[in-house]
Amino acid sequence: MHCSTYGFLGLILAATPVVKAQGDDITREHTPPSSAACCATTLTPQQEAAARQARGEIAYFEDHAGVLPQAGVTATGLARLLSEHEQATGRRILGRIYGRFEPMHPGQTLGGFNRVSAEQLGVVNTGILVNYFAELDQWMIWLGEPLLPAFMGRRGTRDEFLENDGLMRQKDAYLEAAKQRAAQRVGVASGESPPSALVMEELLAAFVAMPFAPPSSP
Repeated sequence: MHCSTYGFLGLILAATPVVKAQGDDITREHTPPSSAACCATTLTPQQEAAARQARGEIAYFEDHAGVLPQAGVTATGLARLLSEHEQATGRRILGRIYGRFEPMHPGQTLGGFNRVSAEQLGVVNTGILVNYFAELDQWMIWLGEPLLPAFMGRRGTRDEFLENDGLMRQKDAYLEAAKQRAAQRVGVASGESPPSALVMEELLAAFVAMPFAPPSSP
């Protein structure tokens, strides 16, 4: 195909990005990316969690309710705290915030949900899981049995610790202490609840600081 000099030069110019001078700056105009490249699909926290689980990735902390950041607490910061703790100690601690309680099957209780979640997340035997349900303002804590003596401050089995609600009372004590520390950080008036994000941070930090070795005496 024959093409004149001017026609060939015109083809080169048409394919060259336009350069504009703005004062002392030179800016280059590029063809904008296609809509498929620039318009990524936005996933809900639940969809992101499902995608991570499908890829076999560890999600140390997830905010399914979308309440973070709150009171200076971020999901990234909490995840980093828990990730660094496992790298240093080998003990896995996970946290989850849910907007509301959605049973996995009809009739499932919060306790049942907590245990099944711990099983699915791989912490039922040797790790810790903290779940918070915002709509119910309800906290649920799971600890693997090898961690219970250190948590309870004495030797024993899960069944022994469950007697007379001993394990439940210890969990309540941990939670109440976390709430008090959170309230002090933001100056919450007596009788008012501190931000749930701060409580979660204090509770997870308490488990991070929990000793490993069980007491030497029964």
